[in-house]
Amino acid sequence: MHVLPVFMRHLFLTLFFVMSVFTSQAQAQSQQEGSSPQPDRSALLPDIDPQDIEIRGDFRARFAGIARQPILGFSPNPRVFRIDPNRMPFMETPEEVVASVPLSELEPQLGPPRVFMEYPSESNIFGYIGLGNYVSPEAAIAFRTGSGSATRVSGMLNWQSSEGVARQLDGNDFALPGNDFAPEYNTSFRFFNGNIDLFSQRTPTSGITASLRGRSDFTNLTTSLYSPSTAFNPRNTERKTSLDEAGISVGWINQRSVFDRFSADISYDGTFMDSEASGTAWVEGGASPINSEFDFTEHRAKLSLARSWAGSRIGDVFSTELNLDGALYNRKWDETVFESSMGSDIDEQWGIGEASFVWRRELTSGNRISAGLRFFTAYDDVQDAVVMAYPYLGWQLRNAGPLSITAEISGEISNPGLSEMATGNRTTWFADQLLNERMVYGNIRAQYSLFQDFEIYGGFLASYTLRPHMYTSIGWANPEYLLLIRPSAGITYHLSPKLLSIYADVRFNITEIEEFRASDGATYTEFTGMERYRVTAGLRSTPFQNAVFRVWADYLGPRYHTNARFDRGQIFASQADGFGDTLLMHVQAEYRISGLVGFYVKAVNLLNNEYRLWENYDERPLQIYGGVTFNF
Repeated sequence: MHVLPVFMRHLFLTLFFVMSVFTSQAQAQSQQEGSSPQPDRSALLPDIDPQDIEIRGDFRARFAGIARQPILGFSPNPRVFRIDPNRMPFMETPEEVVASVPLSELEPQLGPPRVFMEYPSESNIFGYIGLGNYVSPEAAIAFRTGSGSATRVSGMLNWQSSEGVARQLDGNDFALPGNDFAPEYNTSFRFFNGNIDLFSQRTPTSGITASLRGRSDFTNLTTSLYSPSTAFNPRNTERKTSLDEAGISVGWINQRSVFDRFSADISYDGTFMDSEASGTAWVEGGASPINSEFDFTEHRAKLSLARSWAGSRIGDVFSTELNLDGALYNRKWDETVFESSMGSDIDEQWGIGEASFVWRRELTSGNRISAGLRFFTAYDDVQDAVVMAYPYLGWQLRNAGPLSITAEISGEISNPGLSEMATGNRTTWFADQLLNERMVYGNIRAQYSLFQDFEIYGGFLASYTLRPHMYTSIGWANPEYLLLIRPSAGITYHLSPKLLSIYADVRFNITEIEEFRASDGATYTEFTGMERYRVTAGLRSTPFQNAVFRVWADYLGPRYHTNARFDRGQIFASQADGFGDTLLMHVQAEYRISGLVGFYVKAVNLLNNEYRLWENYDERPLQIYGGVTFNF
């Protein structure tokens, strides 16, 4: 019965004692805060028993030397106020104490450290393999490895080909005299290329790069032209042109900070092109078998050095580059008509050297201006050696809300080389000589986001090129100059990144070219390799999980081409408008059975149009493909 009252008394006494302690501490703290807003240095003194010293007012212990003097029995050996027995922290100012602390401990955590070298986070292989009518296989495979290591290996493989499609020479093509009908012919092609890239990190900020690449293409076509080598020599020939290429690159990258970077790269590319033709030629006196062969070999090497660093003033970045590019090539031609042989075997070369220096000023986040000079020296076997200097001006606006603008003005001397020229027109024709192009250009591009998922953009390019490489209806030519003006505009709309994406783009090619006379006597003011305008549009949708649907279309504007007509022993050549003017529509559907494997169906040239992009070569009509997709 007396247990509860006893427990209550003990509980009351305990609470009273705790409240008294907290109240006394609060009063002492308030008095200390009210007397002085600055921390009292006497707080650095050790706890001293009041009985050991006489406290009179604000007592501060002072020591004459390093050895402490005992005060009323006070021991100079403290109990817990220091860590290092050889250090006397109470004799240091607060600034000295802070200065002894490592700086990294006082800085806030700004996130993970910068990584200047990229490492793969996964190892996989993905792509597709399919087959279409006209025996048209296609494949695209990409892979990457190196997960969890400092070495990465990646690569890709592309294959596209088609067997022959029977065609009949139309009225614009030439048929042999005496034939009541134009003969049928076949066209076919194969495009095959791939590469393997290696990156291996050797130190935390540097690594080695290497690359192997190759190509093996061919195109079969029928030509119905007359030979410029012999006057009034019309012909019908079956021609096969093949292109083989192998290349290797080795480089070194050292990037110690965002702007402190050095890179060196050296590469070699060997290109081998062979064109064989056989058919019938007609000259005054009758018809005769014709056989011709053209061999083109190019050995090209390039050295590139680049260095960038930050200036003494915050926001300044400097960069310099040195590029040496050149090639040795041989062109051999043999032809036999009426048991008469003709040909040539010529060795030629070209070389280009570039040295540039650019200053860049980082204004604000995403905004910058650039200025510099680019020096070039160049030589080829047709033009005299030249030394040129071009300014470089650049501007980037990225911190203006929904508006972004990039602009650039500069000039350069370049040479596309045999590989780029041959693949640029599906290897249907090849260049006789490789000349250096001198170009002055300026371009600007603006993009405006109306809202988060809708963007509109526009661009303007103007360039002036001396001795450009241009594809005409009879092959390649090098007029004195080409002025190109290319305005463009487009829109993109993403209803949802996965549900629906729509895009549209239109560009115009306005050209002016000096009239030049080819060896056959015809005068050209336009060239075949560029349409006057192109309109591209498409959409991509994911109607449900694991399904993707695409529709896209291209409208290619007209081009100029040459009609060759034989009449009473004479050839009449004229330019016709409308070559390449066509609408192409395509559709593709893909479904993934799982996250690894799926299948797709694709229809190309859905409207089944007959058209040509290159002279004498008919593109495929409607083709339907089917195949599998994979992602491991």
